[in-house]
Amino acid sequence: MQGHDIFVIGASAGGLEPLLAITSQLPANLNASIFIVKHVSADAPENVLMQCLTVDSKLKVRIPEDGEVFLKGHIYVAPPGRHMLLKGDKISVTRGPRENGQRPSIDALFRSAAAQYGNRVVGIVLSGLLYDGCAGMEAIKRSGGCGIVQNPQEATYADMPKNTLDHVRDIDYVLPAREIARVIVELSVTPIHKNGGVPEDIIKEAKIAERVLTDIPVADELGERSQFTCPDCGGVLWEMKHTNLLRYRCHTGHTFTAKVYLREQSDAIEEVLWVAMRLFGERKMMFKKLLDHQYTTGSSESVSSLEEKMQEADNNIERIRNILMHSETKNENMES
Repeated sequence: MQGHDIFVIGASAGGLEPLLAITSQLPANLNASIFIVKHVSADAPENVLMQCLTVDSKLKVRIPEDGEVFLKGHIYVAPPGRHMLLKGDKISVTRGPRENGQRPSIDALFRSAAAQYGNRVVGIVLSGLLYDGCAGMEAIKRSGGCGIVQNPQEATYADMPKNTLDHVRDIDYVLPAREIARVIVELSVTPIHKNGGVPEDIIKEAKIAERVLTDIPVADELGERSQFTCPDCGGVLWEMKHTNLLRYRCHTGHTFTAKVYLREQSDAIEEVLWVAMRLFGERKMMFKKLLDHQYTTGSSESVSSLEEKMQEADNNIERIRNILMHSETKNENMES
């Protein structure tokens, strides 16, 4: 019988060290393919992570081309600003919709692997902030796959491991990074048994990430329409069914957990407030211009009226400044 041969790994802040600990210990004859998403800036050099992993890896490390057939004994690294998805025996590299504000997205990779390979998949979540990887790991477990999480006590940033453990049932292994490679090797040669197959909602969500399904009827099947709108595109958000996470998706494919939604919403509010403060500043300056003009031309407009309007603009600027400073502190506390 076949062992697990599809290993998907997600990492973010603090994830390089555990990635190196894992990949450096994998044997050259590993009978499996490894796929890695690590959050990086979209304008980061494409090959930095690949070069870091190549130094001590016995496996071939590469950034895949769109449509490339993947091979066993290889490590594939998602390029910056692109999702890496599995589709049949090929890798799809695409600028699909962001998930939890991320592209590449750990959830998108994990879900695509679960949809294609079911119980052959092992998901691994390493150090990082917030929730990426949590919904993807849930998809893997619901499809009969295996879950490994870096011990949160060891992780530089414990959010991703801890949130995965809090929201996904029956994670199989919680390990320090140095022990994960050993388990990967064991699972690759341990026979796996057939299960009940992949749930239909996971297959449909995976197709949305490929930009194959983006219509409203599909979103209606996956969740219930909410009163919230997508921070990225302004469309209606659906509250997803079949999940332990409070999670939302718009019909174009953007997805958010509730906490990430609040963070994105806070960013949008902050942007609007900075614009408002600029406009009130300009308004104050224009009233000053009118006041100066009144003095030089002998205009009949009341000096006191213009001064009152200048003071009102000043007061509004101070109110907005206080809101911005206060909300900055609250957002930092919410994310910590």
